[in-house]
Amino acid sequence: MINHTRRKFFTTAGMGLAGMAAWPKLSAGMHASASVVPPGEVEIGIASYGLRNLSLDEVIEMMNDLQLSKISIKSMHLPYDSSPADIERTMMKIRGAGLDPYAAGVIYMTSTEEVAMAFDYAKIAGFEMIVGVPDYNILDLAEQKVKAYDIRLAIHNHGPDGMPYPSAMEAYERIKDRDKRIGICMDVAHIARSGIDPVEEIYVVKDRLYDVHLRDNTANNKDGKACRPGQGNLDLPAIIRTLRDVEYQGVYTIEYGIEEDSPLTGTALTVGYIQGILAALYS
Repeated sequence: MINHTRRKFFTTAGMGLAGMAAWPKLSAGMHASASVVPPGEVEIGIASYGLRNLSLDEVIEMMNDLQLSKISIKSMHLPYDSSPADIERTMMKIRGAGLDPYAAGVIYMTSTEEVAMAFDYAKIAGFEMIVGVPDYNILDLAEQKVKAYDIRLAIHNHGPDGMPYPSAMEAYERIKDRDKRIGICMDVAHIARSGIDPVEEIYVVKDRLYDVHLRDNTANNKDGKACRPGQGNLDLPAIIRTLRDVEYQGVYTIEYGIEEDSPLTGTALTVGYIQGILAALYS
C-alpha cells in the first residue's frame, strides 16, 4: 500500500497554497463577467494512467486521500481481457469505494476488432464515455458503435508524435458532422507541444468538448516534458478561465504521470493548484 497518512498528505500537498501561485496570472486577466458554472458543479478528477504503477487498491486509497470521486480508468486498473464477471466485480469495488468511474481510456482502436472490444468492454463496465483514439479509417464503425451502445466517444489528441489526431482542431474537423455523442478529450499539454495555444482550440471545439486532461509541460514544442503545475510553460489559469467562459460541463481531469512510483505529492499539488484557480474564478 501507499506509504503515507492523511496528515502527511495535507502537509505535503499544500492544497490551498499550491493554487495561490495562479493568482497573479488570474488577476491580470480577470474581467467583470459573472461566474457561469456554479462552483458545486465543477469537479476535478484523475486519469488513472497517471497512477499507472500503482495497484487499483492504491489508486482507490489515493483518490480517497485526495477527496475526489471522478476517475477515468486505464486498462492496467481494469484489463481489457478480463472476463465479464471480473469486470463487473472490479467496477463494484471501485463504485463501492465511493468513486465515480466516469470514463474508460485512453483506448486505442486500430482495427474493427479493437473497436468492438472497446465498446463491449465499456458496456459491461457501465462506462458512459470512452476516451479513445480510433484510426481515421474506422471512424465510421466507431460512430456505428456509439449509436448502438449509446456510449459517448471523446477523441484524445496526441500532439506532434506521429499519432492520429495531433490537435483537437484536427479531430474536430473529422467529427463535427457526425453523431453528437462523438466529441473531444483535449490534452492541453499535447496541444501546446504542437505549438498551438490551448485557449484558441477550446473556443474552436467547445461544442464537442467532453473531457479535458490538465497538466503542465516544460516547453511549448515537441521537446516539452511533463512537470509540476506552475513550473512549466502552460498558462493553466487562462485555460481554466476559458473552460469556464465556454461553459464547459465536463470533468477537470488531472493526468499527472510524473514520479511514477510515488505520484501522491505531485498529484496532490496539481489538485491544489487547480483548486486555487477555481477558487479565484468563482470567488
